[in-house]
Amino acid sequence: MGGSYTLYTMKNVSLSGRTLDVLKKIDAVGNDKKRGTIGFCGKDGQDVPVCEYAPHVRVTKILVGGASA
Repeated sequence: MGGSYTLYTMKNVSLSGRTLDVLKKIDAVGNDKKRGTIGFCGKDGQDVPVCEYAPHVRVTKILVGGASA
């Protein structure tokens, strides 16, 4: 589907590709810093609180998949 693009924000999607290759395709970074969901990460009963705190980014030429809302 070469040439496809999206003009709106997408949620609950999967990105396909190798991590470093995807990071190289970031072509814009917002100046906002929005805190997302707070949760826990752990192993063997050793939980640590975690959260995401990052700006919006725009990624070019990447395969995106997910279910429609």
